[in-house]
This record gives sequence, C-alpha cells and structure tokens, in this order.
Amino acid sequence: MAKKVSPQEARQAVQSGKALLVCAYEDDERFNKVHLEGAISFGEFRNKEKDINKDQEIIFYCAWHDDATSARVAASYENKGFSNVKVLAGGVNAWKQAGYPLL
Repeated sequence: MAKKVSPQEARQAVQSGKALLVCAYEDDERFNKVHLEGAISFGEFRNKEKDINKDQEIIFYCAWHDDATSARVAASYENKGFSNVKVLAGGVNAWKQAGYPLL
C-alpha cells in the first residue's frame, strides 16, 4: 500500500522538483475544472509514463476524503513496478485547508 504524505510534504516535494503530483482521475474534465498547483492530469501522466524513471516520486491525489481513488491508482502503479508511489492524505480538501492554491 502506498505511503500517505501530508499536503506540506507533497507541496515541498513538487516545488523542489523531486516529485510529480498527479490527479488520479482518468477524466481530464475534472482536472480542468479544478486542480492542485503544480499538478498534471492523469492523461498527461499516462502520455509520459514510458519515459518516467520507475524510482521517480509520484504523488497521486483525488477529492475523496478517504483517498479511495488515489490509493487504487497508486496501487496499480506499484504493481507496474513503480517504487516511490505515494498518496496525498486527505486529497483536495486537505490541500485547500493547508492554504495552498487550487487552479
């Protein structure tokens, strides 16, 4: 099971260039309505997937408070051999409560 990280940990990792922040929804329409600062869509991630180092830190997020969607997607990438997959604990709501921008 993927490790959960706080909004603070996720934002720091993304801003420092250590991690990719990826919206876990396959429907890019949801991403286009609202997404976290520094995030890429799942579609964009899939387009880059073959070029991404399997040790790259990847943080998936979703809007569900129990992180169900992001946890499912993270597990699927762990099964594909990605070794540094994480989940943003609390998703969009936790990010917003931390005072970080939504775009």
